[in-house]
Amino acid sequence: QDPPDPNPPAAILQWLGATLIKNGEEERGWPFLHEGLADKSTPIKHLVWKLYTKASLDLNKYAEALRGAKAILELEKNAYRKAEALYFKSQAHNGLKQFDEARQAASDALDLRPAGALDIRLRMFAGDIDLTEGKPEAAIRHYIIVEGTFAKSASDKREALAKVISTLKIIGTPKALELLKDYQK
Repeated sequence: QDPPDPNPPAAILQWLGATLIKNGEEERGWPFLHEGLADKSTPIKHLVWKLYTKASLDLNKYAEALRGAKAILELEKNAYRKAEALYFKSQAHNGLKQFDEARQAASDALDLRPAGALDIRLRMFAGDIDLTEGKPEAAIRHYIIVEGTFAKSASDKREALAKVISTLKIIGTPKALELLKDYQK
């Protein structure tokens, strides 16, 4: 019997990486998927790019996540999925400390008017960008709007409220501490 091929085809690497990532084994699957995506001659499906991008974000491989998000944007026609790809792009830029680009990608995603959970995640992430950049006064506006207007489910309200409270503590001014009392009730 012949030994296994030391250089399996890109499609096999993509399949193996995607399967591992779908099963929650991102650290094991990511290298296979990364290598499988290096072959430009093999067509790559939207789902494969999405798995690669999400795994890259989870593994703090932001430059690779940015590559994946851009690839999804080139392939995708659906507005909701484009907004999702822009959200990934925003997260990647934020991880790379490219705050203006992160803000722009989040804004572009919101311009596509995604509904439901993605809309809330984008609005919350807009606050996260400001917080990462060291601008809690700007971040609080996003969190308060989500908490008061957009969050419909109990879990979304809890998450937004927790961010409002922690950000008010970070701000720490007398006015912020006064507002904090209202939100802690």
